[in-house]
Amino acid sequence: MRINCDMGESFGLWQLGNDSAVMPALDMANIACGMHASDPSVMMKTVALAKAHGVTIGAHPGYNDIQGFGRRDISMDSDDLAALFIYQLGALEGVCQSQQTSLSYVKPHGALYNAMMKNDAILQTLLEALKRYDATLPLVIMAVPDHQRYVDMAKEYGITLWFEAFVDRAYDEQGRLVPRNVPGSSHHSDEAIQKQANQLIDEGCVTTLNGDIIKIHADTLCIHGDGPFAVSTAEYLRKKIKIKGGVMMKISAVNESTLLLTFADKVSPEVADMIAESVTLFTRELGSLIVDIVPSYTSILITYDTSSVDLRRFMMQLRQCLPSDLQKIQSSKSTVEIELPVYYGKEVSLDADEICEHTGLSFEEVVSIHSSQTYRVYAIGFAPGFAYLGNTDSRIHVPRKSTPRLMVPAGSLAIAEQQTAIYPKSSPGGWQIIGRTPVNLIDFNRKNLTLFEMGAKVTFVSISRETYIEMGGELPCESESVRGTNDFTN
Repeated sequence: MRINCDMGESFGLWQLGNDSAVMPALDMANIACGMHASDPSVMMKTVALAKAHGVTIGAHPGYNDIQGFGRRDISMDSDDLAALFIYQLGALEGVCQSQQTSLSYVKPHGALYNAMMKNDAILQTLLEALKRYDATLPLVIMAVPDHQRYVDMAKEYGITLWFEAFVDRAYDEQGRLVPRNVPGSSHHSDEAIQKQANQLIDEGCVTTLNGDIIKIHADTLCIHGDGPFAVSTAEYLRKKIKIKGGVMMKISAVNESTLLLTFADKVSPEVADMIAESVTLFTRELGSLIVDIVPSYTSILITYDTSSVDLRRFMMQLRQCLPSDLQKIQSSKSTVEIELPVYYGKEVSLDADEICEHTGLSFEEVVSIHSSQTYRVYAIGFAPGFAYLGNTDSRIHVPRKSTPRLMVPAGSLAIAEQQTAIYPKSSPGGWQIIGRTPVNLIDFNRKNLTLFEMGAKVTFVSISRETYIEMGGELPCESESVRGTNDFTN
């Protein structure tokens, strides 16, 4: 479930809402385009704010009614309405392009929004205009019980619909918003807003003004940025959706050809699975456009071919690869499981004494804890094939060394805080060495250069000194095993 809010609705010296406080909690910002509210400077500032927080940007076009805030009905013929609509999309997209970001969807404002929900001819005018402008941009409309007929109508124009529900507005028995001139049309307390939000998120329904309960399907929840409870509502929804495990991919431009896709702010096996499968989907569907793709703990860095696709279209194609509810991403392949033999002998466990001193455990206890759990590959980096594995048992969390070694032997198994890793090749490093594997992790004859891949499950099997040697493992000379200091060299 995504959170959207109407933003950038100030004008000149007149300020409306608290965009800077609300934006960090959002997934989607519906930015006014200068007709019902806003001006060029406000649009520039709001787009910059959304980009800074990785919030998806949508156009929020309305009637040319800045005095009435776009909430008054205006009769227009279809050609004039289409022109007004396209004009506003182009204006906001120009602002986005100037800041190396892009327009990702469209949500009409106020009276125009209500008109398209009541009058099929107006909705068809907007669908046709959006098709002419860019049919890849989704149109946000109200989530209603009879939503399928709107889906069918939009399909005729090749337009995707995103359905939204409102947490701060009252509903009538038809599942529409109660007109603002009717008493009780808006909720005026955190308690009432949160009650409706909980019902929509937990049960997929809403209680109408007369007490009926109706089912509605919503992809996103709307907050009105001009409301007095906008900040508290945004913060509550973000916390609520996180508790429910909700995930929303945020896309931000790193430079003119590289995008950062952020899926979460906390590492977990579920997020790791989601990232691994997203990489598979992106590579399969958009491989010809992707120059490089680097998955990590909670994000994916993608460099794309700017000579083949522009920023907005590539961002849209990325989103179209994934379901709107990212938790519904299903793995297309079974998880790779790796058993890795490790010798935990003192002569290769260069930091055994330091680890024991820090944890208060015997080395036998440390080894037992370390080798008794299954780890996940959360990221691959630092050096080719260097896999970051988590999560290490909290009883053996140790800090990195204060002074890194100039050279760590290939195959060394190490721990640092909640992570564990194996050095695939001899290299500098500052992790605490706990053992060594005889397995060669880098093989140029393999299809995949490295043994590890994102999302793989890894277990360490303790082996004897004799087995380690039989498998080709090398033991350090006496000076290396005794010192284990930062002046270690080949």
